[in-house]
Amino acid sequence: MDAKYLAEIKVREQSATPGEWKIGISSLITDGKGAALFAGKGAKGNADFIAHARTDVPALIAEIELIDEERTVSKMEIATLKKVLEEELADLTTVGSTDEKENYTTGYRNGHRNGRIELIKQILKISDGAVKQEEKDNAK
Repeated sequence: MDAKYLAEIKVREQSATPGEWKIGISSLITDGKGAALFAGKGAKGNADFIAHARTDVPALIAEIELIDEERTVSKMEIATLKKVLEEELADLTTVGSTDEKENYTTGYRNGHRNGRIELIKQILKISDGAVKQEEKDNAK
């Protein structure tokens, strides 16, 4: 769904009478107070909204399903990346002996390794925070 189509749907929705609509006598559509929606002020906006509902609603459903599918794929990719980072972190924290006498080369190598360890820890921390925030958002 492109932005133009979504904007058109939004205009139709905002032009229609707000609130709950009901089917009244003889399938006449009324607002929550029983007033006919195809007479007087707002009749054109209401008719336009209803006429487009047959195409707008399926398009919105398809868009939501696409976004949900993309989110599911992203979650799987994040989980895979997180697992790789956790494995790398485990390797980095177990590789190298601290019994070794430190010299220029081992100090540089250990400094580099320690930097990678800290970077991975920060990425994992950010990842965990994003997952927790999404769980909070989904609970609402």
